[in-house]
Amino acid sequence: MLSVVKPIYEENKSRYGYRRVILSIDSKILSKLNVGRDRIRKVLRDNGLLGI
Repeated sequence: MLSVVKPIYEENKSRYGYRRVILSIDSKILSKLNVGRDRIRKVLRDNGLLGI
């Protein structure tokens, strides 16, 4: 999961929070991974990735 979220976060100069990360992830990938907003939020929080 981190391998999907971190590149999106870094491509956008570390400004994206979980809402924008979710919107940036392709819907096909999101459904394949079977994740929701809470999991994306947890991945960002656990790895110290904070949006502005």
